Amino acid sequence: GLLVVWANGSIPWLLFSWFVSLNVGIAILAVNVEGVFCLPRIDPRRTLSMLYDGGPMMLQGLLRFALTSLDKFAVLSFAKPEALGFYSMASLGAGVSGQVSSIVTRVSLPTLLRLRSRQDARSEMLTEFHKLLSLIEISTSFVVLAICFSAPLLVYLLIPDYGPAVRTIGILAIAGGFVGFGQSLN
Repeated sequence: GLLVVWANGSIPWLLFSWFVSLNVGIAILAVNVEGVFCLPRIDPRRTLSMLYDGGPMMLQGLLRFALTSLDKFAVLSFAKPEALGFYSMASLGAGVSGQVSSIVTRVSLPTLLRLRSRQDARSEMLTEFHKLLSLIEISTSFVVLAICFSAPLLVYLLIPDYGPAVRTIGILAIAGGFVGFGQSLN
């Protein structure tokens, strides 16, 4: 890959060089390490259970990716190109504030699923769920406030050319917090 970049090669040549180097590495492993290649054993019942529990999270992740990608195309087509830079800067704040609830949900999801599988733990699961929502609300609010108060200082000190993005950073950080909280409820 570095040789292609050094020789001012095109992107297809770069991709081809990565493909070749990956296959050479796999061939070396196959010759020198026993048991590298093994076929997966699929348990249909467990696979369906995992898809049932993880499918909505996967769909949310794909939907969030699509929405955060499509909005940049909309900004680029309706505004000046420099507005895309400001919007991209603000999207960072939205991403950070939205990730807080996602992280808390992912960490606590195994506990909630374990409680759901027990027949006698319905009230305990509801209690844990309410604690989880409270934790998400508090941590997301803290992060949104931190972004809203620190963004102007950081932008004007470190990258003053992005000064017009300060308001957008605050607005999208608040929106990202709501989006993250909404996703954690699913």
